[in-house]
Amino acid sequence: MSFMFIISLILTAAFLINYSVFWVISVKFSSYYTKIKHQYLRVYPIIWKLSLCLIPLSGSSFLEPIFSENISYFWQYWIWFLLLGIIFIVVGVRIQFLAKKIVKRKVSEGKGDTLFTKGVHEIVRHPIDLAWILIFLGLTFIFDSLFAVILSPFIFILVEIEGFLEEKYILLPKFGLGYKNYKKKIRNRLISPPYNYLLFILAGLVLYIGILNFLKLS
Repeated sequence: MSFMFIISLILTAAFLINYSVFWVISVKFSSYYTKIKHQYLRVYPIIWKLSLCLIPLSGSSFLEPIFSENISYFWQYWIWFLLLGIIFIVVGVRIQFLAKKIVKRKVSEGKGDTLFTKGVHEIVRHPIDLAWILIFLGLTFIFDSLFAVILSPFIFILVEIEGFLEEKYILLPKFGLGYKNYKKKIRNRLISPPYNYLLFILAGLVLYIGILNFLKLS
């Protein structure tokens, strides 16, 4: 087992442990302002962001000259996925910027503890989660990481589950009927139709390219 593969597994384990610990705390301690939850809330996004950024890098085919098992997934198609990855990252960073801009404005107005329903929140219920899915996919494409490609569906599922848990254990208890009405208005947590169909098409394309490369290598 190679050094970089072990690093990838450690990063993945860190992401999963961080994810699990946070939601165990959130479910067990029902009060949103519980001291332990408030403290861990500072650590949680740091581990989340670092692991999602470093997993594609650790599995990158750019490291193949040193670690032979870090093989190319996209091969001669990489230039197209490089461009797609850049687009994903730009869109993800833009969504994150818009969401944080709303938070900063609300905090400056003394309304940081209110429900956010305007701006990017009128399009998606969890814009920060969507932003990091796009950034992770963008890094996966740019770094040509087989490990991250395999991990992508599981990351997407975990982020969807996180949206569900956040609504059930944090947002609904905190905002009640206001959040229920918001859910009726903005029905999709992450990617709404028809953009979710584009994601399925992209997933099929990635799988097809992987099969082509596997057949050529064999």
